[in-house]
Amino acid sequence: MPASGKAERSPQQLWGYHDYPEEMFFTQLLNLDYAGLEQVREAAHTQDWGQASAALLDYYRQRQQPSLTPRLDVVPIGGRADETNPNAPAYDLATADQAAAHEFLITDRTLKFGDQVDWRRREPDAITYTGNLNRMNFMRDLAGAYRETGDEKYATAILDLLNQWIDNNNAVNPEEISFVDLKGSGWNPIDIGQRVMHSWPPAILAALGSEQMTPDLLAKILKSIIQQIEFLTEHHVKIANHCTFEVGCIFMAGILWPEVSLAEDWREYGLRWLKRQAQREHYPDGFTVEMSTGYHGAFRLLYEPYEFARHNGYTDLFAPDWLDVVHKGYRAFMYLRKPSGLNPRYNDGLGRDWGTVIFEGGKIFDDMELLWVGSGGRRGTEPVETSYFFPDARYAVMRSGWGRDDDYLIMDCGPYGTNHRNPNQLAVEVCARGKNLIENPGYWRRTTTFEAPWFPMARWYGQDSRSQSTLNPVGTSQIGGDADGYMVVHPDFDYAVGWYEHGYVEIDDATHTRKDKQHIGLRHTRRVFYLTGEYWVVLDSLDGEGEYPVELHWHFLPGAAGLDEVTKECWAEQEGVRLFLRPAHPGNLSARIAEGETDPHAGWWSPWQEQRRNESLPAPEAIMQRSGKLPVNFATLLCAPEGNEGGPQIASANLEGHATGALTIEHDSGTDYLQVFDALTESASIHGLQAEAELLFVRSDRADQPTEALLARPKRISWRGQELWQSDKAPDTLALHWEDGTPQARE
Repeated sequence: MPASGKAERSPQQLWGYHDYPEEMFFTQLLNLDYAGLEQVREAAHTQDWGQASAALLDYYRQRQQPSLTPRLDVVPIGGRADETNPNAPAYDLATADQAAAHEFLITDRTLKFGDQVDWRRREPDAITYTGNLNRMNFMRDLAGAYRETGDEKYATAILDLLNQWIDNNNAVNPEEISFVDLKGSGWNPIDIGQRVMHSWPPAILAALGSEQMTPDLLAKILKSIIQQIEFLTEHHVKIANHCTFEVGCIFMAGILWPEVSLAEDWREYGLRWLKRQAQREHYPDGFTVEMSTGYHGAFRLLYEPYEFARHNGYTDLFAPDWLDVVHKGYRAFMYLRKPSGLNPRYNDGLGRDWGTVIFEGGKIFDDMELLWVGSGGRRGTEPVETSYFFPDARYAVMRSGWGRDDDYLIMDCGPYGTNHRNPNQLAVEVCARGKNLIENPGYWRRTTTFEAPWFPMARWYGQDSRSQSTLNPVGTSQIGGDADGYMVVHPDFDYAVGWYEHGYVEIDDATHTRKDKQHIGLRHTRRVFYLTGEYWVVLDSLDGEGEYPVELHWHFLPGAAGLDEVTKECWAEQEGVRLFLRPAHPGNLSARIAEGETDPHAGWWSPWQEQRRNESLPAPEAIMQRSGKLPVNFATLLCAPEGNEGGPQIASANLEGHATGALTIEHDSGTDYLQVFDALTESASIHGLQAEAELLFVRSDRADQPTEALLARPKRISWRGQELWQSDKAPDTLALHWEDGTPQARE
C-alpha cells in the first residue's frame, strides 16, 4: 500500500486481473476507514474473508446514499419524460421477460441464446450488434420489472447475467488487437461506460434485496466494476462525445462507489477530463465541434455528472459557470428544430424529435423559450428570434415563425466537423408550410464489416456528397473540408451566403470508394434568399478553371414527385403540401427524377426518426444538370403555393458571365426584382434605385411601380441619381418603402 492509502496505479496492475485475491480486494481496493465499513474492517483484520463479504453485503443492503438520479435509475421508456405523460411505464416488461429467457432485442433484431449467452457472438453483417449486446441495456428493464413485481425470476435473471458476463469476459489489451476485435470483445470503452454506470447499477441495487444475492457474488460484482473502471481510466477515447461519456462514467463511478479506495482518484481524473471536454468540444455559440445535428446532444453528457454530483452532496466540484455551455446546447437544439418537430439530418444526425430534451432544458434553466418550443407551445413563451445564424458552427436557419405550419430552411456553411462528419457542405433541408419536403437521406448503417454486400450503399449515405442536397461535378463527391459563410436576418427576409472550396474527388460507383483523381481549385458558392412567408431563391455557382458537367441534387422524402419535361420544374408532395422547384433558363438544363437507383446510387432515404434502423427506402431525388466552361450557374425558385398550383415564377435571369445575376420573379401582385452581387457586379440599378450592397430586392405592383425594397449589407444607395444613404459601416439589412413616389427608410 502506498502512503496515501490508495492502490498503486500502473498499466494492467489492476485492470489486468480477472479476479482480485480476497486479501487484495479487502485491504487495498476497499477503503476500510469509510464510515459504515467497521464490521468489514474487523473481519478483514482477522482475514475472515467470508465474514468480511457477509458484512459488506449487509452494509450495501442498508446503504441509502449515494443513490442514482432518475436519469440513471429506471426511467420511463417511450413517451415524454415530463408531466405530459405521468403514467409512462418505469420499465418494459416484455423486454424484461425476453431478457430472462436470454433473448435480447439489439437494434433491429433479436439475438437468442440457450442457457449460456455468447457475449462475443458476431453477426455476419455488423460487429455493432456485439457491442450493443455487451452494453446490457436490458438490465434496466429487468431492474424495473423486479422492483415493480417482486417476482424472483427477474432477480434470478439479473444475477445470472452478471455472473455469466464476469465469468466469460476476460479483459483484453487494446494495444494487442484490432479495433474491430476490440468492438467485439465486450471491452470497447463506450460499451464499458454504458454497462457499468447505466445498465448494471439499477440492476445491482435492485437485486441487493433478493436472497439470491450472496456475499461472494456481490464481492465478485464489485471486483468486476473496479476492473472495468480501471480499464476505462487507461483506455478511454481521448476525443469527441465518446470521451465525454466515458470520463463522465469514471467520475460518477467515483461517487456511486465511495467505499472503493480509488474512488477519489476516479472523481479527480474524470472531472479533469470533463473540464477539458467542455472547453474543446463546443464552440462559443454552444454547438458541438462534431457538427452533427444529432450527436450535438452530447452536451448533456456534461450535465449528467453535474446532476449526479449535486444529487449526492458533491456541490463544490463544479465552477458556477459550468452550466453555461449546457444551456447554450439546449438552445442550439431549439434553433435547429423544424416546424414538424424533427431535427435536420446533418453529419449522422438522425432527424429525431428532441422536444422532450428541449423541454428538459427549459425546466433546468427556467428558460421560457425552451419550455415553449419543447412543449409545442403549451408552456412558456414563444421565442423572440425566428431565423438564426450560429456564428461559430455557421448553420443558417431561416423560418417564417415557430408554428407547426411555418416555413423553414437550413444550410450548412460551417466547419467540416471532427467526428461523425459527412461531406454535406452547403446542403439544405426545407420545410414548406410545416411539412418536411427536402431532407438529406440521413444516417443509415455503420459497420466495420467492410465485406457486407450493402457496404457500397452505406458509403453513399455517409461519404458521398451526392447523397446530400448540394452541388458537385458529375461523378464526384466533396473531398471534405470547412465551408464558410454568413447570414443576415430581417423580419421581411433572410439572406445567407456559403462557400466551399476544398475540391472534389472522383468516385468508383461500384464500390463507392474514392479514386486518385481530384479536382482542386473549384469553389461552390450558394446564396439563399428567403422572402418571409412567400418563397426562396437558391443561387448556385461552381467557379474555377475548365469545363465541367455539374449536377445539382435535391433529395425528397418518399412520396409523390414529378417533373415537367419542358420547364424542368420539379415538385414533391408531403401531406397535401406541394413544393415546386422552378429553375431559371431551363433551355440548357437537363433534369430527371431518380428513385431507388443503384448504378450509381441515387434516390434513397433512411427512416431513422421512426426507429426503423437499417432500412433504406426509395425516395425521389431531383437531379438538375448543366455543362459548360466555369462558372456554371443555377438559379432555382422554391415555393409551396396554397392549393398546390400557381405561385411565383422566374420570368428571366441573366446568368451569363456572372456567378449570380439579376432575376425577375412574377407573381399575382406584380413583379419582384432580385440582384445578388458578386465580384463582377459591384453595383446595380432597379427601377431607378441604384445600390452597392450584397443583395438588392425591389417589389413592384401590377403597374410595375416600385413599392418596397430590401437590401443586405448596403454601402451606398441613390435614387434617380440623388444619393440617399452612404456608410462605411454597413448595417446587415435595410428596408425601404415608396411614399409619394420616393423611397423612404422604414423600421
